[in-house]
Amino acid sequence: MLVGPVTRAAPEVHGPVVPGQHRRGDAPAARLAVPTAVLWPPHDPLFPVQWSDRLDEFFGAIPHDLPYAVEVRNDEFLTPAYFAVLREHRVTHVLNNWTRMPTIGEQLDLPGVLSGPFIVARALLRLGRTYEQAVDKFAPYDRIQEPNPGLRRDLVQVAQTAKATRLPAYILVNNRVEGSAPLTIFEVARLLEEKREQ
Repeated sequence: MLVGPVTRAAPEVHGPVVPGQHRRGDAPAARLAVPTAVLWPPHDPLFPVQWSDRLDEFFGAIPHDLPYAVEVRNDEFLTPAYFAVLREHRVTHVLNNWTRMPTIGEQLDLPGVLSGPFIVARALLRLGRTYEQAVDKFAPYDRIQEPNPGLRRDLVQVAQTAKATRLPAYILVNNRVEGSAPLTIFEVARLLEEKREQ
């Protein structure tokens, strides 16, 4: 099952999640690592409706004393059933900028996207770009090499949504989105200040 990023790049799944497994004294190789990447087979019959049912079973079986968030990296998972399961279990959908996902702003517009008691946004990659391409393009990450004003506006929108809904927000920025995470954060903070002064 899924607690972490999903990619359909390979047909194998790395370790099944067994409810309560984290409480047993299993050997380290048999334990679920967090975060966990599930490499989903391209023709799995669980795509995507039955997957929501499995996600419901998973969250119904684990302890409810911790906050949880799910990050998907394929837009076909963004269904009403997925958001309903997250909402029922008070699990946050992780907004992310990833090669095969709608923008963070587009995700924010989806009905039911604010499914949990906090907001998480991850600015990872420009849409359509692979991780490897971004590494090659942006290293050594010491300056903005490709400004992304749309993403910056989306992150401002996340902060404004958090304020309006009174939900805590965690906004994470990767070097591979513009070339330098600290400088991207500075630009987003500058935009927020400009909005406040208007």
